[in-house]
Amino acid sequence: MKIVGFLFLLICFPLFLGAQQVHASKKKYPARGFDVSAHSGSIQWEKASKGFHFAFVKATEGSWYIDPKFNRNWEKGKKTKLRMGAYHFFKFHISGVKQAENFIENVRLTNKDFPPVVDVEEWGNYYAKTLPTKSIKRELKAMIVRLKKHYGRNPIIYSNISTYNRIIKGDFKENPIWIVAFTSQPRLSDGRKWVIWQHSHIARIPGIPHLADLNVFNGSVAQMKAFGR
Repeated sequence: MKIVGFLFLLICFPLFLGAQQVHASKKKYPARGFDVSAHSGSIQWEKASKGFHFAFVKATEGSWYIDPKFNRNWEKGKKTKLRMGAYHFFKFHISGVKQAENFIENVRLTNKDFPPVVDVEEWGNYYAKTLPTKSIKRELKAMIVRLKKHYGRNPIIYSNISTYNRIIKGDFKENPIWIVAFTSQPRLSDGRKWVIWQHSHIARIPGIPHLADLNVFNGSVAQMKAFGR
């Protein structure tokens, strides 16, 4: 590809995506938040927190990986007014119990924080198409059981529509759903209500060097603060 063409795509593609993404009304969804990982860069948390009510940070992945920015993000984020949460990226081919232990060893939660989050999506899982859905669900359930036993709260499941329909739909009924939908307000195919909606992944937030994800809570700010305690 010619360099001019590459630069054109680099500049214009995010603008194109932004034009396709749905607006989440502040009147309807007053509780606003964002989520970040090491890919977001070194965040100025006090600056980034302005105008938001909650934030999630990536903590762990699989059975051994720890996000290199987690400890800093967790420490700095908890010094702001934001209600904080931590998430684990679930790997389909790894023991759910071992993945839960990785999260437990690295994340200390209080009632002021959100319940633990398990990120379940086919993207980033190289064995997604080859592994039977039954085995994926078995390990996910094992992880959720272990997390609930340790933290005493039902973990939140983060997912996109396609993965939700394959793995979550009709099951995991005790677990609140954080759903991803960029082009329209989400409606889950089994009629279930979602708790958090990620409506953008190309947000520019002062204090965050790279693009960030935007989220809203399905309720008031007071309901968000009380949720999952």
